[in-house]
Amino acid sequence: MQHHTPHWHRGIHAIHFGFLGGLVAVTFLGTMFLSVLSPLWVKQADAAVTRFASGSFWDTTIPSYTSMHPDSSALAANVASQVSSHGASLIKDNGASTIYEVDASVPTVTVVPYDCGSGIAVGLAAQWQSVPIPFYAVPGGSSAQMVVYQPGSSTVWEFGKMQNISGQWQACTGGRINTSSAGVFPSPYGITSSGLAVLAGQLSTQELQSGQINHAVGLSLPQTNGITWPASQYSGSNPGSPPMGQRFRLDPSINVDGLGLSPVAKAIARAGQTYGFVVWNTGGTVGFTAENAASATSRGLPDPYNSLSTGLNGFPWDKLQALPSDYGQAAGIPAITAFSASQSQITADGRVMLTWQANNVTRCAIAGIADNLAASGSVQSGLLKDSATFVLRCGGPLGTATSQVSVRVTPIGSNDGVPIPPAPATINEPYAGYANIFSDLMSGESAQGAYKVVYYEKKTYIYETATPPFALNTLRLDNGPHTINAKVYYQDGHVSERTLGISVNNSLEAFASINQSRLIHAPASIPLLWGVLGGIAAAIVMAAGTLWGWHRAHLLN
Repeated sequence: MQHHTPHWHRGIHAIHFGFLGGLVAVTFLGTMFLSVLSPLWVKQADAAVTRFASGSFWDTTIPSYTSMHPDSSALAANVASQVSSHGASLIKDNGASTIYEVDASVPTVTVVPYDCGSGIAVGLAAQWQSVPIPFYAVPGGSSAQMVVYQPGSSTVWEFGKMQNISGQWQACTGGRINTSSAGVFPSPYGITSSGLAVLAGQLSTQELQSGQINHAVGLSLPQTNGITWPASQYSGSNPGSPPMGQRFRLDPSINVDGLGLSPVAKAIARAGQTYGFVVWNTGGTVGFTAENAASATSRGLPDPYNSLSTGLNGFPWDKLQALPSDYGQAAGIPAITAFSASQSQITADGRVMLTWQANNVTRCAIAGIADNLAASGSVQSGLLKDSATFVLRCGGPLGTATSQVSVRVTPIGSNDGVPIPPAPATINEPYAGYANIFSDLMSGESAQGAYKVVYYEKKTYIYETATPPFALNTLRLDNGPHTINAKVYYQDGHVSERTLGISVNNSLEAFASINQSRLIHAPASIPLLWGVLGGIAAAIVMAAGTLWGWHRAHLLN
């Protein structure tokens, strides 16, 4: 007697094998995507991220419809004229910095500031207390510039005219900056004439070899005139020349491939069309700065420029377009564009007039002089008996900006004066996310040896951090006004206490305005495409498994 498997039993077999087949297909495709395709996806996202705060002007593309500076033609013509008079080049030796990226395993050393003619910036020694310099590091060229970048601590150190005397590192200029910033040193720090960070605007050898430059490029000019955002400092008074910080772009309608440029010049031109150039330094020629070859040769690697054609012949300097003054600052980033004293040296018991100009701020304060000052104005100092450094701090919804100016006071009957450290400034501004409410801990004299800051409200613990610039996480606080107490711990064992009033605004609108640009979104087409293909493949395998299960159940009859 022949036994027939009921249809319902065969159906169960069919569903069983179909489900298993679909599960295998989905697992296989998912594993392949995660192990093979996902790294490519992540790489594509990472390619648009610079070493400094994402969303800063360095990695923000310039829309093709952007309006130009009212004197765009004249400014561009001035650059072309300087090319004719002084030449143009890729600066990769003197004036170019070595760059060393290090991890936490590199031992730290102290770099000692020395005076090479313009004095030693207040607080510079504090910024160079613990610098992870690898044993093979060397400064670059006759300008002896070097940059150390430690991603793990989000810190960048810059050094100018650096030297190693009997095992002791020394440097004349530079500073320390956190990569959560926009890549601009407060005055008078950094080694570029503008205060813009070398790590942000200098071209790496990897970028030149790959032909991919995903950020704005620093432009050096022999002659500049004044200052505009994002520069924090400047040198040069040459009427008709572009100001320090001036943004340019290369006409995006130009077919770069048809210009006959070298691969390096072509990559720079494309970056100029997309991200633009920013005037950031003065030099003997018009040019762009590339990483010094000693970054590689000091580690026993070959000179990367031996295989690169770096000439700028044919570069379309006459096709530059000048962007409006302070272009990009409309996003609300605070900046102090001017801070000066009426006199740099006076006799004892004299006064000076302090004048300032700031953008995207609501209030300013000058330590020891006055709080609740307007975004621009002038105020007279008190009677000065000793040399002093005045610190201007201006704040707005998106943070604070700091600048300083020194006045030397000559005592009656003497030719010398000893600078006194500035008093702490107080300012009350709205903050969202992480707030560098004590910016002098990053750049001021009071940062000497600081290694940890603990924040309290009254006696209630809020947050602590051992990472410069010791920013407060305001997400731990409710929106509204707060009086913050902070204990600053120093390596020599002493502790200082500070008090500051802040107004927290962690609303979605405020937070999104700061951080939305930092989000990395994968191209929607990639997961969508593989999701569709995976679904189709799984459906096919499930259907095949179902038919096979039905057939297998039939054979059991």
